[in-house]
Formats: sequence, C-alpha cells, structure tokens
Amino acid sequence: MIASILSPVERSGAIECINGTISGGSASDICGTDTTDVNVSIEGSWTISVSSSGTLGLDLTPNSSGTLSTTTDNLNVYTNTPNGYQLYLNSTSGSTDIYNNSDTQKELNHFTSTTGTKEDPVVLTNNTWGYSLAPSPTTFSKVELTNTSADSLISTGSKTTGAGDNIDVTYGFKADTKLTPGTYSTQVTYTAVADVPAYTLSSITPNELHFNDQTNKQITILTSTPATELGLGNITAKITDGTNTVNLTNCTEITEEVSGTSYRGATCTYNANLPVGKYNVELTSSWHNATYILPNSFTIYQSTMQNFTTTDCTNLAESTASIDHRTLLEDNRDGKFYNVSKLADGNCWMVSNLALDGGRTLHTSDSNVTQDRTLPANISNGTTSQYDVAQIYSGNANSTTTNCGTNQYCVVSDAKYGNLYNWNAATATVGLTGWVGIANESVCPKGWKLPFVENNSEPSYVNLMSKYNLPTTNGSGDLFAQAVQTVQQLPFNFSLAGAYGNGSTGQTSSGGYWTNSPHPATSTTTYDFGFYVNSGSETFGPRFSDYRSTGLSVRCVFDS
Repeated sequence: MIASILSPVERSGAIECINGTISGGSASDICGTDTTDVNVSIEGSWTISVSSSGTLGLDLTPNSSGTLSTTTDNLNVYTNTPNGYQLYLNSTSGSTDIYNNSDTQKELNHFTSTTGTKEDPVVLTNNTWGYSLAPSPTTFSKVELTNTSADSLISTGSKTTGAGDNIDVTYGFKADTKLTPGTYSTQVTYTAVADVPAYTLSSITPNELHFNDQTNKQITILTSTPATELGLGNITAKITDGTNTVNLTNCTEITEEVSGTSYRGATCTYNANLPVGKYNVELTSSWHNATYILPNSFTIYQSTMQNFTTTDCTNLAESTASIDHRTLLEDNRDGKFYNVSKLADGNCWMVSNLALDGGRTLHTSDSNVTQDRTLPANISNGTTSQYDVAQIYSGNANSTTTNCGTNQYCVVSDAKYGNLYNWNAATATVGLTGWVGIANESVCPKGWKLPFVENNSEPSYVNLMSKYNLPTTNGSGDLFAQAVQTVQQLPFNFSLAGAYGNGSTGQTSSGGYWTNSPHPATSTTTYDFGFYVNSGSETFGPRFSDYRSTGLSVRCVFDS
C-alpha cells in the first residue's frame, strides 16, 4: 500500500481577518468573523446513592457437625453532603429467619438469626445466619427486622470522594444435616441516609432602603454555605412581611469572603414600592431543596426620629380628621417605629406613644439630653417620695395592636400603648433631687422635646386644642365628652394607656401625657402638669396634674 499525502498551500504568516480583509492576501480576498460562547451547565443537588451486587447465592453442603459458608455483597455508597451518611441494614422478608422455599414444614426447616449483636458478634451455631463487615469474618451479627433501630446502623461515613465508598457485607450460614435440601431465601434492604446540613441566611446588603429610593437596587444575600460545598443552583428570593411581598429578579450565585472564609450567596435586583416597615428575606435553593429565611432583616424607612429635619416637617402635609398624612419614623435608639403627623398648629407631633424601655442610657447623640443619663430598669412599684425613679411600665401596656387609622405605613411593631414614665423619667431629671422649674431635657429622641402645657410661642397642648376648637380648660359634660372622643381619632390618636402608681389602672378608659411644665413651680414632690382624657368619666384636661411618681404616657413634638 502506498499512501500519498498532499501538502496544503500555505499563505505566508498567520491568517488574520482585519476590517473584512485577510492580512497578506490579495485585494480580492474578503472575510468575516463571528464568535460563539460555549457554556456547559451541570445540574446538581444534595444526593446519596447505594448500590449492591444484586442477587447473592451460595451452595452449601452440610455435614453432621455443621458447615459454614459465606457470600459477600459489594456495596457502593456515594454522597456529596458534607456531613456524611449513615448506612442501615434490615430484613424485609417479614422475618429474621430464613425458610426453605418448597418445604411445608417451615418451622422445622429454617435458619435462625444469630444472637450476636453489632457491638458483640458471635460464632455461628448450627442452622443460624448473620452478617459481618470484617474482611475474613469468623463472628457474625444479627440482621434486624426494621431499619429504625440503632442496631440497624451498620456503618457511617464522611462526604465521599471519587466514585464513593466501597463496603463489603459478608453473610454467613452454618448448617448441619438436620435441614432438608432445598433453596432458602430472604431479602435484605440497605438504606443510606445523608445528613443534609441546615444552612441559613447570614446577611443581606443593603439591609435598608429609603422609602423614596427603591428602584433598581442590587441586593446581596449571603448564606452560611461554605464555597467548598454544593452550589445553590436555581435561586429565587423575595422580601415579605406576609402581606406585602416583592420577588427579587436576576438572581445570580456568587461567593463572598467573610473573616477569611468564602461563602455562597446571590446577587439579585430589587424593584419595588414597599411601605415603611421591617421585612423577612427568603431565599430558595433548588440544589439544596430548601428555603432559608432571615426574619426582620430588611427595613424600608422614611427617616429616623433623630434625622428628621425642619424641611421634612415643612413638606409633610397636614393630617385632618378624614385624611391621614402621617409618616413612620424609626427611633435609632431601639429600632422602634413611631407615627408622626403635622397638626393644625403647624408642628409635627408623635401620634403614637413612646415605648423606650427602662435601663437604657440616654446619650447626647440620640436623645434630648445635655449629658448622658441612664433610665432605671423597669420597676413594679413606686411611691410619691421616690420621684427620681423612672416609673416605666411595659406589661399589658405593650399591646401588639396598632391604631393604624388610614395610614398605609403603619406596622404591627408600632405598639399602641407604649410605656409609662414618671415625670422625672419623662423629663430626664432622673437622680436630680430637688429639680424644679421647666425641664429642657427629656426622654424624647434628639431633635424632639416634651410640649409645654400652655405657651403661645412654644408647642403646647392648650395651644393645640385651641386650633381644633376643643376645650382649653379642664372639665366634664357633653362638650368635654366630645373632646375625649375627638382626640382618640384622627389626626391625634391619643391612646388610653392608663396610668401607673402602685399598679396599673385605667388602661383603655383613660390616658395621661406629661409636659415639661411643673406645677407649682417650686414643688419637688407634688404635682406636675400634663394632658388627660378619661372616656369613663367623660373628663377632658389640657391642664391636668398628678404626682411626679405616677407613670403616664409620653408624646414628643419636633423641636423646629
């Protein structure tokens, strides 16, 4: 045979297509180019498999003293779960004894299960059988009837590599001539169980967005899945509070390093118009076949109490008895939300009660104080002489029901009743024994203050009531009963949180609110002015007074 190889004609140098012309070619040579990306996608999931040799058989010729024969099943176990696997063995023939298929005298002709256990295998006696994982076994263990027993667990393994773990299971049978000839059969089942890790969501970035800035945002969600483990596969994610839900789009898997370890996560696109509040983040991984939830981890905020500005107040439309234009602001001291409305006096007022807990330090950076002061922890009792102790009461006062009215930005975490404070706690004069006169500091957030009881040039309850043609004096009767009803509705939403002295009283029927104005001006132990309503006695009191030790509600007004 003669092979002839023809050599191709080569152009000088490399062939390049530049601007539609082959370099080094003739003027008549033209060319075109295009490119194609070739991508191979390999689907995955947490998986485990177990395979065996199939049907086993052996020929056994017994003698009078007993003959031992064995047969070995070659198993292969594979799993990609990092926590490994457990391998169980059990009999699924309905009995742990093995009977002659053709003998009607089954009770007289059968192999009995050995008495050996997994921890203490024994030498087989005549007409018994068992299993062993030893390479050349001389002792054997009983095959259990169910795979729910701990005794059915025959082996454990780590995450497998390559083709998986090879495990040899040897079955031993010892018989004497008392067994009749024939075929003795049983069925066993191998069950491999993977320990799937319970990964979680660890973070979302950013974890808050401003109410007016929710368009085309890239959201990064990180899981606790190490990058060395199985990927997340197809990813879906959403942000929800159970009522409002946004499905994130364009989710792409990423890895990100945290403290020297790389974890799996996803970047998604957020386009929404969620109301102000806190939301859960949910991510579903197809390969993990799981949904991971990070509760209350994402916030849509309008602004914070501390960052609220004069411009914000100016731009806030006035709320009326029929239209509620309030906004929801977060107190950055504890993350609680408060409704704020502009009222007829032109000031922006809290229209939900303060719920800052006791034991918290009021800092100059976040509170209306000139030096840091710490509120005492919640207490259950107080006396008129302990006027410098914060009378803070949560108990039943922290109802989860919110008086939302028509406000679409209302959230459940905005407690209806808030906490109750004595005058020294409300005015941040805790520990200042003998304090008298107007209190210029308060438990209010920075930029906010307690109202006066009556002052034409400052926000006050008396001045506010006059703007709504409500009584500016204390009293009862039809006129005052109507005033009590009015201030519980829009736009005021004065909630009847009651009071607290040596116990809580009047919740749902009365409510009192502190001001910064003491009465009389020289008193250190007796009375201080506030605002008061009582639906039971139909009493209305813009110039209300009570003991300093009494726990009452607090509403703050923006210090414009």
